[in-house]
Amino acid sequence: METKATQEVRSMFGVICAFQDDLITDQVLEYGNHTRPEFAFATSVLDFDMRVFDIGAHIGTFSMLALRKIRDPRNLLSIEGNQETFSLLVSNLKRQGVEDANAVNAFVGAGPGLQLETIERNTGASRLVPASEKRQDFHSVSIDQLASRYFVPDYLKIDVEGMEHLVLSESKMVREEQPILYLEAATKHLAIHGHTLEDLNIMLVGLGYKFFVNVGERNARHDLFKVKSIDSLLRHGNFFDVLCVPAHSESCRSLDLVV
Repeated sequence: METKATQEVRSMFGVICAFQDDLITDQVLEYGNHTRPEFAFATSVLDFDMRVFDIGAHIGTFSMLALRKIRDPRNLLSIEGNQETFSLLVSNLKRQGVEDANAVNAFVGAGPGLQLETIERNTGASRLVPASEKRQDFHSVSIDQLASRYFVPDYLKIDVEGMEHLVLSESKMVREEQPILYLEAATKHLAIHGHTLEDLNIMLVGLGYKFFVNVGERNARHDLFKVKSIDSLLRHGNFFDVLCVPAHSESCRSLDLVV
């Protein structure tokens, strides 16, 4: 695989490393961060004592924002499977002063019979898809393995391009601990791995989650967002990000007051 060229760009976090000729980089240059209002919304429920997993961390656009909200950087675990992207992630975390950053080079939820598919000019959309052969040429871990090895998260941001149902449904930790979840709900991506938005909805509702979305701007040079509560993932379109909060939690009560 050809190595993708990188560059230094100015962001809301200072100068960071990014890929050349890439959608994520374009957004960082124009707005200061990738999906800046979305990530402002996603991290609005973080408090300084929370422990965070950033699964599918890419170059760290979410992780760097989370570092501004939590007290101890050791309570952030950033996981990225692609080796080239992982190198940029580690570099960017170090630029934020996190010398001993918890970063893991692995795909979450992967299994045999998959291969990495890259998307032209959008490294953030790289994903695992079924392969023609039963092979596994990448390192993979489960959420529970990470929780056992590092710490149990209070907040789980997950960007696994259609494997959301798979990685969440197999996690005993998610069922028992009910961390806050921030994830992508994408009909076409879920279908690649044999699941539907309805499958994801049934599982999350069954676990006691309530859903909140940002109905304000997705990309802008500000951190403003508008919160809306939705009672079902099936009533908000085929591609969106959603904050899933346990109905019994203080974060849920706070968001209900905002809506």
